[in-house]
Amino acid sequence: MNKYFPHDCNARSDDKIIALRIRHGWAGFGLYFALIEKLSDSVDYKIKADYDLLAYDLRAESSIIESVICDFGLFDFTDDKGYFFSESLNRRLHPLIEKTKRAKNAAKERWNKSDSKSKKVDVKTEKTDVKSENPDVKNDNENSIKIGENMQMHKEADANALQMHTVLDADKIIEDNIRQDKIIIKEKLSKDSKKKNETPEQRRAAAVAATSKRKAEFYDSLKPYVGQYDKDMLRSFFDYWSEMNKTQTQMRVDKEPTWEVGKRLAIWFNRSKFKADGQRNSIANIPGNGSGQGGTSFRTDAERKKSERDALGDLANAILQCTSSKNGV
Repeated sequence: MNKYFPHDCNARSDDKIIALRIRHGWAGFGLYFALIEKLSDSVDYKIKADYDLLAYDLRAESSIIESVICDFGLFDFTDDKGYFFSESLNRRLHPLIEKTKRAKNAAKERWNKSDSKSKKVDVKTEKTDVKSENPDVKNDNENSIKIGENMQMHKEADANALQMHTVLDADKIIEDNIRQDKIIIKEKLSKDSKKKNETPEQRRAAAVAATSKRKAEFYDSLKPYVGQYDKDMLRSFFDYWSEMNKTQTQMRVDKEPTWEVGKRLAIWFNRSKFKADGQRNSIANIPGNGSGQGGTSFRTDAERKKSERDALGDLANAILQCTSSKNGV
């Protein structure tokens, strides 16, 4: 009979599995269960932590195999870190393993008893003249044959019982998992029903509270940059991106598909610098704002153009860095 293990119907919704899927997609999900299959078919339900060997067997990259095993808390390791195993798999298979062992031991005891009876009959038959016409001798021979046949029947019955035990035990584990799933679904439906019973005002108040919490978290995310950028610049950055919509349920930053605070601040800083340089250039070109010569700027045209080029270059570099990080370069 092929081995198998219980599989929760909502395994994909487990927090650790979701984290795995975010990083490696459904390919990572498939590799996880491929490793579980290998564990369930291995000795003592553990495998040597040889990622290159596993990668070759599963036709995947070694780094991905190592990440699936090590990065999400889905597997545990032996004390020497040489082997890995799944505590969840062992816990699910433990009742099945224990009952199978008990059934095997019971079957062995019955076989031993039958073997001992058969040996006694064989010894008695050897001491008796097989060719004798005595009816008692014939009866002993017939009894020996019947006992041998009964022993074979017992063995077949025990094997069938052992297989039935395994199937019933596995079915019981599956039923327990289904029962647990029903409890989870019931709790989720209860939460959904509470949401449906909420008034529009209650839902809006909850959304506003959630947005206020996100706004405070956004403010805290800027604190590490206080020494790197001017406080006035950080304040203008915060005020701009934390602007609320009319219903106070969404900030401007919430509409952005991608967001990295450090890179956004770098772009904001370079744009601010570019605008400041442009304003200084405009003031310098006003007639009468020269150094004693009407219409002559404080800086030469060459200096002004160089400043503009430098500011544009800084802005372009910041945009390129942001684009490169999004593309994974």
